[in-house]
Amino acid sequence: MRVICSSPVAPHWGPSPRAISSPGLRTYVVLHKAHAASSSSSSSSTASLSDDSDDNDDPNGVTMYASYASILTHTPVQWHLLARASPSVSPCRRHRRRRAASWSSLDAAIDVVGQGFTAWQLVLEFADATTLTQCAAVSKHLLELASTPYLWLQAYHASWRHRRRLPAAFAQLPYRGLVALVQGRATKLDATTTLAAAFSTRAAVDVILPAGLVRVINNSVLRTFARGAVESIRARAPLPPLSAATALNMGHLAYFEVGLPGGASVGVAAIDSPDFGFAKEATVGMRGVSVGYHATDGAVYVHTGQVDEVDEAGVAGGRRVMDAPRWGGADHVDVVGCGIYPAMQSVFFTLNGHLVGSVVVDLPTWKTLAPAVSLEGFGDVCVFNLGHAPFEFDVEEYCLHVSSSSM
Repeated sequence: MRVICSSPVAPHWGPSPRAISSPGLRTYVVLHKAHAASSSSSSSSTASLSDDSDDNDDPNGVTMYASYASILTHTPVQWHLLARASPSVSPCRRHRRRRAASWSSLDAAIDVVGQGFTAWQLVLEFADATTLTQCAAVSKHLLELASTPYLWLQAYHASWRHRRRLPAAFAQLPYRGLVALVQGRATKLDATTTLAAAFSTRAAVDVILPAGLVRVINNSVLRTFARGAVESIRARAPLPPLSAATALNMGHLAYFEVGLPGGASVGVAAIDSPDFGFAKEATVGMRGVSVGYHATDGAVYVHTGQVDEVDEAGVAGGRRVMDAPRWGGADHVDVVGCGIYPAMQSVFFTLNGHLVGSVVVDLPTWKTLAPAVSLEGFGDVCVFNLGHAPFEFDVEEYCLHVSSSSM
């Protein structure tokens, strides 16, 4: 403890009403408390700020200021009653040099890696995948820090989970699995400029940035309207696998979502099928190689591409394989999701973030299945989310469930 004659730098901390308030007693006591040792106290009427014998070289110590007037009143010194030193008070030069010297080595600064939640994790908590990768290339210490699951999962939560935490099992992934989880979604996010040309349709297509969503408007008049205003929309490329499935070594599990009002059918169709795409009016699940979830009756239909395929009522078209909740309406927007898992020959559907069911189908091809939507009304709008924005459905939890059940 040192006594300094100076202007007050902290409010009076003593709870005693007998504290002396005198303009002449403008002296404060500096107490330095180390983590492993109690502070020693000594007092004098004057002291020098540059007194080397009184300096404590512990950089982790805590410096407090107490009124000398309170010391004269014999108020007990309690650390939880002391006021911290004001940040506006500039430390002495030697104090600054000592602080700078203690943090001059990067190895010393990050030597606390492995001791749980550290200050360096706080610094990198909001870093993206690119920043974490660059940090890992700086030194072995930063590689150890940047390899912690917490930082990679935080980057994933911030971008694609609305800050919802992933299941705890993802924290057990190895470093390569964490990189595949985050960078797999980040790589797809960079391709938003080509999304407008990624769909085959007569309708107007534009990209909603920065989210990377694709909006399709059924406004084309290049039709006869003889069979209504059904507009077929199909992606030009197959569904890519989810990064969560890749990180869990599940193989090809893919998923997408579509937000839309009104009536429609949502599902997947083969890209080599001539029944979907530009200038086509087929309903998903009723023609070609396709599986579709229909809004009108809430049923899921499958068509394997056979010409003589009929439904249960004997009508040519797709087979009704599952009943699910109805959806669609002009007064609200529903989010319909569709996913495929070729390893189990299953197609699953979601509605507004909830799983409605999955069907096992025997399709002649799985590698060429692409997102497909058929809008039924002229002027209807749908918005595709191919993974460039957070999903309504917790598809990562679903991947973990399927992965654990298939083991």
